[in-house]
Amino acid sequence: MEKEFDKFSVIRSSFKIFEENNVKYILKEINPTTLCKMHGKVRDFTLKYISRLKESGIPFPEIQESYVKDNKIFFVCVYKGENLFQLMAEEEPRNLIENKKILSQVVNIFKRAKKANLDIDPHPKNFVVENGKVYYVDFSPPYLEEYNKLIMDNIEEEHKDLVRKNFIAFSPSELGFHFAGDLLKENNKFEKIMPELYSYFKQQEIIDGSFKRFLKKANEIKEIELERIRRKVFLI
Repeated sequence: MEKEFDKFSVIRSSFKIFEENNVKYILKEINPTTLCKMHGKVRDFTLKYISRLKESGIPFPEIQESYVKDNKIFFVCVYKGENLFQLMAEEEPRNLIENKKILSQVVNIFKRAKKANLDIDPHPKNFVVENGKVYYVDFSPPYLEEYNKLIMDNIEEEHKDLVRKNFIAFSPSELGFHFAGDLLKENNKFEKIMPELYSYFKQQEIIDGSFKRFLKKANEIKEIELERIRRKVFLI
């Protein structure tokens, strides 16, 4: 089970599912790289970000505890199910676009983030489903203005422009484009659902502009993230 989750992480996080008193939990282990000597500060920012997520009304799993140990940060969260890729998207892309009950909840999370002026990472792996309800589960990195500034202050100069562009992609106005870009980043087979995804996102007022602009921005975000991964630049 650990490997199934770890393959979705690009920030050196690992995950382990365990059960206690008939309740499933997921232990998330975070290994700061860019901020490798600031574990306590990263944890504090993360707790603040989690509070912002909860205040926004975004469905979010309960955090049981968090602590720093052996230069790693640990969070114990209530397990809320498999993510969108595991459930429906890996084998057949149409499963994602056709399940409006699930996709509409993802859109509502985008709208809540916009209303709260809160940056989030809209990668499909960050949305999980339990009993038909979608939860947003990503809180690391904690995309707060002051946290982003801390990263920019500690990133090598040659990477600053790339990281700045990547941070912009997490802003509320970019979430629809970013979601599409992440689908394309995972597998080009998702190209065939882009017209329908565009139409649905535009109808829901998540994006604006033409289909050509939608694809252009999605691919730009995809390339920004792939380049950051190639350079091994971490946002935590």
